[in-house]
Amino acid sequence: MSPAGFVSIEQARGLPGLRLVVLQGLPSPWSQAAKAIFRVKRLDHRLVHRLSSDPPGALEALTGQASFPAAMYEDERPRSGWAEILWLAERLAPKPALVPADPEQRALLFGLAHEICGEMGLGWCRRLEIVHVGLRRTPDEIALPQRDPSEMSVSELRAYIGVLRRSGEPVARYVVQLHFKLAVPLSAALFALLAVPVGLRPHRSGTSIGLGLTVLVLIGYYIISAIALPLGESGRLHPIPAAWAPNIVLAATGLALLRRADR
Repeated sequence: MSPAGFVSIEQARGLPGLRLVVLQGLPSPWSQAAKAIFRVKRLDHRLVHRLSSDPPGALEALTGQASFPAAMYEDERPRSGWAEILWLAERLAPKPALVPADPEQRALLFGLAHEICGEMGLGWCRRLEIVHVGLRRTPDEIALPQRDPSEMSVSELRAYIGVLRRSGEPVARYVVQLHFKLAVPLSAALFALLAVPVGLRPHRSGTSIGLGLTVLVLIGYYIISAIALPLGESGRLHPIPAAWAPNIVLAATGLALLRRADR
């Protein structure tokens, strides 16, 4: 069942039942995992956050340690390890069972979970990598607002791409938007190029055909943009060709029509 709101550490001291102290405001795979276990088990519980009103040392006084998460049930000792929290949930709500009854399957579960959740496991090391990436940024770079790349200017995109590259983070999404912003002004000249062979047609029927082709090319330009840009942002297509693909198709079409008009 859903947790009945959250309380401070000081408030949690005198509460009965099941309480779960989790980290607030920062990514915490272990806190999220503990909440997920309680949610799957449909356990009524109180979420406990460390608030500014809590005195120094309140977490240590309540849980006996200084890390997150920690689970407390009634007046029993706090559980802070991932395996202890899992076993507590299994005892309080045996169904659905998360720990297999078969010894071999149980050993496999805890072995794999230890490789992911334990000290120097996958989750532990990944967290250190995230911290390392953050330390490679300057305070001004960390303070940069997290905005959608389509809302950023060319200069902002260039600066942010540099920050991401120094941090070792993926940049495809931002590179696509940077080059697309450079390609859009050029598309106006290409549409003008496309208008030349249309204007060279002497007859009304020829002009109608050319106008129809122009409309089709315009629609095709936006269809190609809608297809190529997401492919570039996802890394399935190189970001620079993905951003320039609509212009390349537009230029090729304009040149083909111009060559045909000269005949």
